[in-house]
Amino acid sequence: MGCIHTSQDLEADYIGVIVGDVFLVRDREIVTEGLKLSRIDRSVRGFKNLLKQEPDTA
Repeated sequence: MGCIHTSQDLEADYIGVIVGDVFLVRDREIVTEGLKLSRIDRSVRGFKNLLKQEPDTA
């Protein structure tokens, strides 16, 4: 198992994706629940500040 960055260029017959409670389906649209992401996840850096400053955009 690994993330997309560690598994690049590997040959695999089967691929699976583990999805946690971060992904939701609302009105047939897939959305993410940003507050449920790990606080050490650097891909969402600045999200909480944006949520405070511009909640509609966040």
